[in-house]
Amino acid sequence: MKTRERITQEAEQLGTAIQRVQSEDEVRRANDELEQRFEQRTAELASANQKLQFEIAERERAEEELRSSEKELLLLACARYPRIPTHSWPALEEEDYSQAPASPLGLLNFSGGHDAT
Repeated sequence: MKTRERITQEAEQLGTAIQRVQSEDEVRRANDELEQRFEQRTAELASANQKLQFEIAERERAEEELRSSEKELLLLACARYPRIPTHSWPALEEEDYSQAPASPLGLLNFSGGHDAT
């Protein structure tokens, strides 16, 4: 009987060891999967960040082009219509277009093809 008990005990220990090894393998696989997902998500976020940085730069360039175009329009309007009170447009001197009128032609009561001079 002692031999049978001993074999049973050793079989249980072997079964426990096998379960532990299987559990460790499952934990390793889960950890590997998490690391892979982490790396993939990090790469996706880096790509999205790079795209956003590019878009920000593009918008800043577009805003600068718009400010430049607005200044050119104001200067052309002043040259074409010398009665425009440029002193009321700090935008021409300070490049702060928030103070400029919505349309320089609106100050002249521009009505299409009529010359305001």
